[in-house]
Order: sequence, then structure tokens, then C-alpha cells
Amino acid sequence: MRQYDTIELSEMLEPQQHPELSETKWYERSFGPDYLKVYPHRDSQEAMQHVRFALEKTNVKAPSLVLDVGCGFGRHSMALSELGFEPVGLDLSMSLLKKARTESMEIKTTSSWVRGDMRTLPFNNSFHAAFNFFTSFGYFDDAENERVLSSIYSILKPNGKFFFDYMNIDYVIPRLVRQDIIEKNGIKILQQRRFNADKKRIEKKISLKENGDWRYYFESVRAYSRKEIDLLFRRTGFKNIATFGDYGGKPYSANSPRLICIGEKGDESC
Repeated sequence: MRQYDTIELSEMLEPQQHPELSETKWYERSFGPDYLKVYPHRDSQEAMQHVRFALEKTNVKAPSLVLDVGCGFGRHSMALSELGFEPVGLDLSMSLLKKARTESMEIKTTSSWVRGDMRTLPFNNSFHAAFNFFTSFGYFDDAENERVLSSIYSILKPNGKFFFDYMNIDYVIPRLVRQDIIEKNGIKILQQRRFNADKKRIEKKISLKENGDWRYYFESVRAYSRKEIDLLFRRTGFKNIATFGDYGGKPYSANSPRLICIGEKGDESC
């Protein structure tokens, strides 16, 4: 892992100013109705591109039962359904799951939606594949993050595949935009970011102003290197690990925009 200094931002992440900002369980608050206002550019067309690539590289065929871990508002699950799969979308956010259910009913997909914690998935070893898109990982401490991978491993059938899409910290951290402001439809969104070298986490404060009122959110994601992710995969039990640097299938390098890993569960009947 490269050595980076902590990026300091003035008046950022000050608990005494905004007591609702908390490093613990920040994900329970941040993935609510305002999430869709902060990330409106994540659309179904992009999701279909991601899903087609994931299916090509995992060689999973329809109508396999597959799990979308950290599904959010369900765009990848709905793309999987459109391609003939039986996807189950799992997320902790009831707000995002409600939107997913509404949209899937409108377009009549076969997707199922489950509220649950990715550290303790409420399933047995029944899935042919699991997918984790858009850096939906690293929310917890190291031990709990490893629990996520162990839980995903446990719900896969023998020889099941796990597709993992994560940020490449060697690419992201040097290019981290410290601050930006977006104004659209009467809403102002201020985002401030920093890399906390002591905690090895990328932290973001989101300030959203709507109808004259400000709301504040905090995000904190563990910045794992490729070597650390590879170690976590192997320690969890995954084998035949393949790595890519983007959704075009290019080999991974320090300059790749993404860290995409595919692991396989062993045939435990042997």
C-alpha cells in the first residue's frame, strides 16, 4: 500500500458543530431518501453495463439464483432480472428497498427484496453467485469487514462465484476531490472529502440544503489495497481469484479506476 498523508480540510467533520455526524453506524443514516439526491447519476444503463461484464467474467447462466449484496435502490438486481436471472437484492436501508420494490413492480421484474445486514446474511448455501457493486464494502472495522466476506462465502453453492467491485485506492486517493458543490432543482449539495491516513479510511461529509434547511451526513469507507483485499479473499476461503482494473476488462494496475475481483467457493463435497 502506498503511503499517503492525511488530507486536511478546514471545518470538516466537526462533531461539536454537527452532533448527528458519527463514525459509528453512519450507514444507517446516510443511505436514506437523500442518498438518491446526492447520487442521481447512477442509472439503469450503467447498471446493465456492469451486470453484463460481471456475468461474462463469472460465467453464471440464467436462470441461476443470485444475490445482490448492498443492492441500494436495486438497479443491478433489476438488470439481472431483465437478463433472465432470479435475483435477490439485499440492503439494510428500508428507504432504498422501498424505492427498489416500487420500481420493480412498475417494470414487472422477478427481483426479490430482503432487508438484512451483509455481515450476517439470512440465507443458506443456495446461491450460484453473489455480486457486490459500487464499493458497497469497507463500512465497518477490519474484523467486521472480513465477516462480510465470510457471510457471502457461506451463502454460495459449491463452486459459486463472487463478483466484487471496489475502488482502487492507488487511483482514488491522489485524485481525491477535496470539495465540490452541486446545485440542482433547488437543492444545494456540498461534499467534502479526505483520506484519514491514521485510520486508513476515506471520509466524506455531505451537507445538503433544501427549502432553507441544512442536513448533514457522514460516510467512512476503509481504504483497502489490492494486497489487503487479496489476503481477505484467500483467508475467507475464495480461490481462483481473478482481478481486473475496469469494466472494459483491462488488467489491474495502480492507474486503474476500479479494483474488480472475482473469487470462487471451493467444492466442499470433495
